[in-house]
Amino acid sequence: MDQKEALRISVQNVRSMVNNSILLLRDVDLLLSKAGFTPLFGNTLGCEPSKNINQSYDQPSSFFPPYMSRFYYRNETGAGAKLLCVNVQFYHHLWDEFQPCILAGLCKLSSKGNKPQHWWMKYYAFEFDTNERIKPDRSIYHREDEDASVSMWGIELQELAGIEDIKKEIIDRLIEEYERQND
Repeated sequence: MDQKEALRISVQNVRSMVNNSILLLRDVDLLLSKAGFTPLFGNTLGCEPSKNINQSYDQPSSFFPPYMSRFYYRNETGAGAKLLCVNVQFYHHLWDEFQPCILAGLCKLSSKGNKPQHWWMKYYAFEFDTNERIKPDRSIYHREDEDASVSMWGIELQELAGIEDIKKEIIDRLIEEYERQND
């Protein structure tokens, strides 16, 4: 394969990965809507793109967004409201050896004035405590600060082969965590 063909295939692979991740998030939307959850930001995908010509390889936002996030709610607002979040994390500027993954979790807002930010999951997973970043190994991690209390886990992106994996590894676990915290 020559350089020209390698470059074409690389671009095609990135486009496919982004498209497949959007399709995965649409499946999450559909499955969570059947369980009574609504996307908090409508059709918006949370991300941190940059169109600045002075961007560098190691800054938090670049032309290719590091993640896509979605938050979901079920008739709750204000302090103590619980939100579900799903985040497709392609890379992180602080970690060279990064395997693309899905982060899923429950965020419990600390105060009524708090509004979730699209970057919360990547922050709690990879920036909150740089000595203990989340590993995409299905283990539940807990984080808490003045904005929210978060219970989350990660799964490597390539481990989700279809809708049954999404339901088992993301949807069922999110709903289980949501109901466990309702008790």
